[in-house]
Amino acid sequence: MRVIAFLGFILFIFTTFVIAQEQQQEEVTLEDIFKLVSEGKVVTATRTERLLKTAPQAVTVITRQQIKEMGASTIGEALRFVPGVNARITPMGGVLGIRSLGPSPFTERVLLLIDGTPYNSPDKGGLPGHPAYEDFFPIEHVKRIEVIKGPGSALYGQNAFFGIVNIITEDFKDKGTRSAVAQAGSRDVGRFALSYGDSGTDWNYSFTGKYKTQNGPMKFNNNSDINSGDFFAKANYKDFAISYLFHKDDSSPFIFNRQENIATVPTDQTLNFVDASYNKKFSDQLNWRIKGFFNRRKGNTCENCHNATSIGHPDRLVQNEDEVNQRLFFNSQLDWVVASHRIIVGIDAQSDKTEKDIVRLANVDSTVNNVAGYAQGEFNFADGKTIITAGLRVDQNEITDTSVSPSISAVFLPTEKLVLRTSYGRAFRQPTWNDLFIDMKFIAGQFPPPLRLTGNPNLQTEKIDTFEAGFEYFFTPQLSAKTDFYYSNIRDFIEFGPGIPRGVTVNRGPDIHVSGVDIEGRFKPNHKFSAILGYAFQSTDLNSPTSAFDPDGAYAPDHKFTGIINVNPVDLLSFNFGFNYWSKFDSRGFPAETTNRLGIVVGEPFTYANFQTVVHMPVGGQHLNLGFLIKNVFDEEVQLTPAQGVDDSLFGREYYGIVSFDF
Repeated sequence: MRVIAFLGFILFIFTTFVIAQEQQQEEVTLEDIFKLVSEGKVVTATRTERLLKTAPQAVTVITRQQIKEMGASTIGEALRFVPGVNARITPMGGVLGIRSLGPSPFTERVLLLIDGTPYNSPDKGGLPGHPAYEDFFPIEHVKRIEVIKGPGSALYGQNAFFGIVNIITEDFKDKGTRSAVAQAGSRDVGRFALSYGDSGTDWNYSFTGKYKTQNGPMKFNNNSDINSGDFFAKANYKDFAISYLFHKDDSSPFIFNRQENIATVPTDQTLNFVDASYNKKFSDQLNWRIKGFFNRRKGNTCENCHNATSIGHPDRLVQNEDEVNQRLFFNSQLDWVVASHRIIVGIDAQSDKTEKDIVRLANVDSTVNNVAGYAQGEFNFADGKTIITAGLRVDQNEITDTSVSPSISAVFLPTEKLVLRTSYGRAFRQPTWNDLFIDMKFIAGQFPPPLRLTGNPNLQTEKIDTFEAGFEYFFTPQLSAKTDFYYSNIRDFIEFGPGIPRGVTVNRGPDIHVSGVDIEGRFKPNHKFSAILGYAFQSTDLNSPTSAFDPDGAYAPDHKFTGIINVNPVDLLSFNFGFNYWSKFDSRGFPAETTNRLGIVVGEPFTYANFQTVVHMPVGGQHLNLGFLIKNVFDEEVQLTPAQGVDDSLFGREYYGIVSFDF
């Protein structure tokens, strides 16, 4: 039935495309992804402006226009449709993986940047404030998202292990980009956001405020009320820039272990981020930038939910325990253009402080410091038809010692339509504070005897070496395709060992070998129809995992198909259909009875699809948009994570109405 429904929808789109009346082509800007891939620039892959099609690694960009067309209300929803990216919701919140193994409930092997500044959590290494179930940043303020697939430690250091996600924020300086959005629908979702900006000769400012209320996205917490608020503001005056991000969320209790009818306590957290920079352009050939950043989270500690035995009894040891995690970050970079070549040199300094009173080993230093230096050269030959890029970074961490990250790449343009690329890069991930020092009872009362997760101060740094080769061909500016092959060797992968009742973090003995391919095709015959289709294949040699609790290969499908199809039969009406299909994926490492006790087999193939239709209504020179969105079109109540006593399957099909006003 799903196949028939899908084919029927494609037929509907094709018919609409054929019978639609021809209209005058609208102005095309870099908001249009087809214009961007052929002529636009990105900044993340080389930490300098560079044409997207000549980026040395596999890069995918999501524009603001695409985000609006697909009806995405979170960063994770937008990334779901990128080939090679595995985005899912778990009992621990949203998780992002890039060509990943996907074992952790955190996103510590993906570097998260906002305007080039690292926002990863100081204690877990993943998304800041995790688990804020779906998001921590107002997507209404996103200009575009740049996704780098593959290691990026040569420029960015730790966490840039499997890849990088860089959120480039909007300025809202031009009329028509300011907006108000309201959304309501399933799971008692209510969301409102307002974005505004202005500019003068030497200054500009912009801000977005958002509030959202909802029930939990999974069945076990669907009766839990989750409220969140975000505020992001940034301002520029001449060479100075500053931004501030505030996030707050809270949730009511939910049943953690339905077999014992044990509920959690209410949770809440507050995040504050301040990013300030000074950029001095001495000449067209020489530029210097200095940046400072502060990241602070105060909120409930992990054991509030996980130590169910303590929470579920009147004499519980765990009350409403809070923790504080914060980071100070400093960067200085010099950018020098010599003839047709470009050299950058920079330094990073970072100090993390983690205060957890009840879930840590004894006599733990709460502060971890890291300093680094990096350099990169871009060398152009044959009138820019050959670009060689080489980089090196050295990180010195006071606990895990020195990490060296080299990279080298070559991009060739033998014709105007063909781009060839190849690269090698090494990345590392320093053990997080949790990996090193945590000491926590975990889902006590569900395993006989209770499982305890314990950090290991003697852990080694994870390392990955990745080789890539790919090509991109532009048949026309509106029809193109790219393919990227990769092979990775991973050493000292960190996992929880099989020791029960004490699950101690260990470095995996055998290396892990991962290989795969990402394919993306783009087709836009005119302004009424466009399609971006993708395919990702990944193979991992994990036939006998060493871990009994945190399986290395879980949640990474062998095959993934993605697609975003847009139809605009007339200027006032648009349709969008986005889908991603996961083939059978692994839930190894968990007992068989765990994956079947709820009647849902973890790891079965599934298709997650969204459909949105929007009516665009001009009102007094402005734009009023009325949308209807269906999420999870095929009603997939799939369970993506095996968890004993917890039904963490998705809610199923959801319906939303959306009203937005652009002014």
